[in-house]
Amino acid sequence: MLEADPPHGWTIAAAGDLVGRGVWRLTQEGEIADIRYDWRVEVDKPVLRQLAPLLWPFYGANHRWAMARGREGLEGEIRRRRAAGV
Repeated sequence: MLEADPPHGWTIAAAGDLVGRGVWRLTQEGEIADIRYDWRVEVDKPVLRQLAPLLWPFYGANHRWAMARGREGLEGEIRRRRAAGV
């Protein structure tokens, strides 16, 4: 963790094949919560950087797949909590 600003957000470091930072920002208007994640990273390894233009379509497809699975999980958790009265 690079920075923390509870309850408004935090900034984390990304390390490994991708290097950079991710910034979480949380705001609330009444019962609506807005959660945003800005992930700014670069490919660190030279061979991956050289292949990146060829791999971008796969990266994009993988990202869309992962986001869809995350959405399904969050929606399932919301349904579960509503059914339990939480």
